[in-house]
Formats: sequence, C-alpha cells, structure tokens
Amino acid sequence: IGDPAYWGKGYGREAIQLLLTYGFRHHNLNKVHLRVHARNERAVRAYAACGFVEEGRMRQQVWSDGAYDDLICMGVLHNEVGW
Repeated sequence: IGDPAYWGKGYGREAIQLLLTYGFRHHNLNKVHLRVHARNERAVRAYAACGFVEEGRMRQQVWSDGAYDDLICMGVLHNEVGW
C-alpha cells in the first residue's frame, strides 16, 4: 500500500486473505510461498497474521537502500489457514 495514510488499517492483511482464499478455493492450490525483505517488518507481520510461517532466510541476498538485506522465505499451506 503506497500511501502512508492507509498504513496500519488492516487493508494489506485483508488483501492477502482475499488472495489466499481465491487461490485455495478457486484454484485448488496447496501452498502459497513468498520472499520478503527482512527490513519490511510491517509486511512480515501481515503475512504472519494471515498464517504464513518462516521457512528459511537468505542472508544478505539483496542490496537495498545502501545496505544488504536478508530475504525471508515464508509459506502457508491450504490446511493451515483457519478462517
């Protein structure tokens, strides 16, 4: 979400849940996985709130804003979502 005025209002989490619901129910996906910059703590929390768990970490994988950053690998299985 680009506009900071809309941050922290749950819109990101709602969008993630809608995408997961669509993928699991309409496309019969078993798993959704992603990689996120470790410094993006707000995104990491939103993914975790939607059921994603950390499956691995790629240390100093990307150069961003003048420094190396880890990429966190996260995933969620169809049978793990509880909503």
